[in-house]
Amino acid sequence: MELRWRHVEATLVKLLQVKEEQMGAFRARLRHLKAVGVPNIPKVGSGTQIIYTREHIAELYIALLVMRFGITPRTAAWIVTDLQDRNCHPGAMEVDDSKGDFFFVIFSANDDNILTYSIQGLENLKSVMAFEETPGATRIIPEAFDPAAWIAYSVINVTKCLRAIAFVLKS
Repeated sequence: MELRWRHVEATLVKLLQVKEEQMGAFRARLRHLKAVGVPNIPKVGSGTQIIYTREHIAELYIALLVMRFGITPRTAAWIVTDLQDRNCHPGAMEVDDSKGDFFFVIFSANDDNILTYSIQGLENLKSVMAFEETPGATRIIPEAFDPAAWIAYSVINVTKCLRAIAFVLKS
């Protein structure tokens, strides 16, 4: 199936559960991300139709999830681009159940606006985070770092994101 922009937008709307009254703001965020280079597509002339891929959807999805944590579109775009440069681009990762899930972790320090992020497998993540199981949820606590040094942290299960994209595209 050739993916056009309408398919990309519809997939993201389903994944992020965007309500009708939120569509204007959602489309503005998408336009802003496109303006700063997400998804990473070649510049083409007007009238040329662009074919999008699952990787493009993953770039946008991860950037939009990162932005939910208060990160600007420009910084979210920089993170996605940096991950591509490091050959750990979320959209290019194949879902392989035998390898376990991969997580995107963001830590925000309270001094000098330091932002740290990485993609890690569950075993590596367990070495720096504590997992506290509660009914209906898993609380993840950064224990390898001084909690007073971090004002916020976020964990995105990249593998589940990719599975969700595949599921929505099949439906």
